[in-house]
Amino acid sequence: MTSSLAILLVLSRLLTTGSAWPDVASDCPTRCNCLSDKSINCRAKKLTSFPASMPADTVEADFFGNVIPSLSSTSLSNMAALTEINLGNNTIATFPDDVLSDVTNLESLELGNNLIGSQFTVATFQGLTKMTYLSLHNNTITSLPDKVFLDLGALEVLQLYRNSITSPTEDTFLGLSSLKELHLRYNLFRGLQDDLFLDLGSLEYLDLRNNGITDIKCGTFFGPYRLRELYLGSNSIKELEPDVFHYPCDWVSTTPGPTTSLPTAGSLATTANPATSQTTQAQIPVTSTISTPSKTTSASTSTRTETTASTGVGTSTSNVATTTQGTDTRTSNVTTTTAGTATGSSNVTTTTAGTDNSTSNATATSATSNTSNSSTNTDTSTGTSNVTTTTTRVTTATPTSFLSTLIAAVTTTPQPQQYTMTYLEKLYINDNGITELNPQSFRGLDNLDFLHMGSNPISTLHSDVFQYLTNLNTLYINSLGLVNFTADSFNGLTSLTYLYMQGNKLTHLDGGNFVRLVSLQRLWLHSNGMESIDPDAFDGLTRLQYLYLSSNQLTALPDYSFQDLANLRSLSLENNRLTEWGMSNETWNGLDKLDSLNLKNNRFVCLNDSMFCCGMPVLRHLYLQNNRISCMEADAFEGVTKVRNLWLDNNDISQLSEGQFEDLELLHKLGLRNNELTELVNNTFQNLLTLDYLYLENNDIATIDTGAFNDLTDLDRLNLQNNDLAVLPSNVFSVCRTMT
Repeated sequence: MTSSLAILLVLSRLLTTGSAWPDVASDCPTRCNCLSDKSINCRAKKLTSFPASMPADTVEADFFGNVIPSLSSTSLSNMAALTEINLGNNTIATFPDDVLSDVTNLESLELGNNLIGSQFTVATFQGLTKMTYLSLHNNTITSLPDKVFLDLGALEVLQLYRNSITSPTEDTFLGLSSLKELHLRYNLFRGLQDDLFLDLGSLEYLDLRNNGITDIKCGTFFGPYRLRELYLGSNSIKELEPDVFHYPCDWVSTTPGPTTSLPTAGSLATTANPATSQTTQAQIPVTSTISTPSKTTSASTSTRTETTASTGVGTSTSNVATTTQGTDTRTSNVTTTTAGTATGSSNVTTTTAGTDNSTSNATATSATSNTSNSSTNTDTSTGTSNVTTTTTRVTTATPTSFLSTLIAAVTTTPQPQQYTMTYLEKLYINDNGITELNPQSFRGLDNLDFLHMGSNPISTLHSDVFQYLTNLNTLYINSLGLVNFTADSFNGLTSLTYLYMQGNKLTHLDGGNFVRLVSLQRLWLHSNGMESIDPDAFDGLTRLQYLYLSSNQLTALPDYSFQDLANLRSLSLENNRLTEWGMSNETWNGLDKLDSLNLKNNRFVCLNDSMFCCGMPVLRHLYLQNNRISCMEADAFEGVTKVRNLWLDNNDISQLSEGQFEDLELLHKLGLRNNELTELVNNTFQNLLTLDYLYLENNDIATIDTGAFNDLTDLDRLNLQNNDLAVLPSNVFSVCRTMT
């Protein structure tokens, strides 16, 4: 008995601690479980302070959901084996900048949902070169120091949402070369610096929702060229500038003066002048101040060599943006080697042909001066010319110096072909203040699959606004207040499958407006206040399968309105003002594959013999609830003999004639709830041999003839609740063998 008790005590101890680790049981923090995989589970243990000590070989520690208010500089001392720690959902307000100095193997750090303010320094995350996950969401951070994440080169996920960060700088995210996800929603950014995301060349997911951002400019998203998902919804963006997702921009704003055009970055074009047989650079009229940026980036080199064969002319080499991590400078290198002498119109320093492989560091001179404000040291034995200036005003510039300054800022993108955001698949810019789209706004988004632009005050869609989105599959342009659009508004959308246009102000649909959408399968047009449509409004939509026209103000449907919709499967027209007088026997012509027709909540009074006579040979689901139907002609359903579910609830039907539904021999469900029926005569449901469910509740039925349910041999369920029945004839249900 004693030995058994001892065994039980040992087992109890093992269950308490999870295993024999640590060697000294007292090393396991109070209230926590220490497990054999060298992890500590202190989750939701009501801890009010961080443990004074933990086993030095702890690999994982979970302190989520406690009330720990602070950490000290020694909280994680000598914890070199620690790879993961979860401190989320505490009340941590104090986080010393050296608390992580010993946990250099840390891979995951959760600090979300605390009270941490702007106390981080460049030393806080120093040395954490293995960290892949960092969460700081839902704290009270208002600012982040420059280079705070500089050592986090392996980080893949950074959570900073729900803080109050106001003004991140171009150096805030420096060093995050492996980052794939950046969550920044619900902060106070307002604006985005041009180079804010420059070093995030691996970024795939960027969430900037709910920041109050007022504008975005061309080049803002050039650094993260691998971006796949970009969320800009619920901000205050007023305009999408031309080329905002394409870089370099093909336009430059001049003040004053019109917009001028720049060549693309892939073509720093040297062109041979046939008149002089010399190589000249294309002249670009630009008035701007160009400053050589001072900034640290990850080490990379981008070199472009351009050679033009011409008598007496040498090789022109533009070496752009050699940068070195760990310094605080960015250098734009431009070298021109010619057989002649330097000219005053060139805004680069030139050297003689005898100095091969010469390098001019941060060279930019004024086109209006023949002298360079710089110091030059020439070493002819090594062929190196070092020239330095910082700021230049250019009045008539050659593109080499101007574009090299631009490209110097984007050398984290190693491949020139990625100057467009060809990886982007999802873009959310809904719920902003955008009033108009420019035909160049979406240039460069060649592979965009999903675009949400809903809830922007755009009243008109101009021609070609989506012309570059040839691979777009889904487009939300709902709740814009849209009034006008034409067929040319959808130029380029040859792959579009889903189009959401509900909640606009489209009171009339003109003919042919959707003719460009040759791949469209679903179209949402409900809640537009639509009063009328042209007979050819849906021409060209030969692949359309679902059409939603509900909650409008349609009173009539023109003949042949749907004649091009041979593949349509579902048509929703509920919540309109349709009547039987507003349609004819040609209304449904062409709907050869229609499976479901929803006409709920309209104003039909009588179902005549022409209403469903033609055009829907395979219709299976017919919804007619909540109308004003008081009569049905004998042949009302003669043209829709394949209907399986017929819903006539909530109408004014007071009488059903003998054989009323005899054409519907495949009917499975029939709903007649909430009408004014007073009796069921013999053979009312004649020929309904496959009917499973019959709903007759909430009528005024007082009498049922003995043969009323003849032919209902497969009926499973009959509901006669809330009627005026006092007595039922004997054998009235005798044929209903399967009824429950």
